[in-house]
Amino acid sequence: MTQVALVQCPDYDTTRVSDALDRALEPFGGLLGAGGFNKSISAGSRVLVKPNFLRAAPAERAVSPHPELVRALCTRLLDLGAVVRIGDSPAFGTARGVARATGILDVAKGLGVPVVELRNPGQVITAGPKPLRLQIDREVLDSDAVINLCKLKNHQQMGMTGAVKNLFGCITGKRKPVWHLRLGDHRNDFAEMLIEVYRNIGPVVSICDGILAMEGNGPGEGDPRSLGILLAAEDGVAMDVVSAQVVGHPLDELRILGAARDLQVGCWNPDNIDVVGDCTVDAVQVHDWRPADPLPIFFNPARVAWSTAKQVGLMARMRLAPGANKGPKASAGA
Repeated sequence: MTQVALVQCPDYDTTRVSDALDRALEPFGGLLGAGGFNKSISAGSRVLVKPNFLRAAPAERAVSPHPELVRALCTRLLDLGAVVRIGDSPAFGTARGVARATGILDVAKGLGVPVVELRNPGQVITAGPKPLRLQIDREVLDSDAVINLCKLKNHQQMGMTGAVKNLFGCITGKRKPVWHLRLGDHRNDFAEMLIEVYRNIGPVVSICDGILAMEGNGPGEGDPRSLGILLAAEDGVAMDVVSAQVVGHPLDELRILGAARDLQVGCWNPDNIDVVGDCTVDAVQVHDWRPADPLPIFFNPARVAWSTAKQVGLMARMRLAPGANKGPKASAGA
């Protein structure tokens, strides 16, 4: 049986979040425990924390994981002597801009953890009958361990977003909408590509912030809803299954889970998942969750071009801003 931890946490009080994170990781032995953790994270390990940085929004909008959860996780990693970075390639804006809006940048500065832009692609060719050339950022590829920190949210194109979809942010810059244009709604190719990204990154653990979740038209314009839960698992596919069960989303309507089944990646069958922690799915399940209005995966090319030009302008302003080159530097090859 594949384990997924499900624990309760009513709000973002620093002490309660810290305790909930410990309880969520405890079934796996904590950061130094079972599975891949003790093999991947130790003093000197280079660890990338990959949050969901879709766009700049305050924490109370529930677009990104809450800064207190980031604080609790990074503090534990630093206590282990790990070299920690927080990084993403947002769909809109920059990682630093999103981190500033959410409050995560203040947390990162206080801990001495750099927020890095994922903009240096390295090519990964997937195995299997339909090889893909993925442009996964070198910061990800060069890390000893990746910790996948997602938000429990609806998604208008994919139904829900969670552990698997969050790692799409490791595809650098505007290569993400190119994948939308290239694969679109043809069969289930886009979801299969997401599974391949997840498989090739191989996070040591996925953690999902469902303390304040997002219903309605996520991933960016939905409505915050308090669920008061935190999830963790070594198998991100299984964690996505449990997240969907909590909000009552039909599993057979989630393309990512269908792709996981077809490619035999992770545990997509709820009968093979053991929910551990301090509560059950039935105890926290909601029955009036508002789904997202569906949209096609295909993006308008004109919109992609406009967004790309805006992104280039933002990056140029960052490079020209006073003090832009100050602070911790990435190591060679990052």
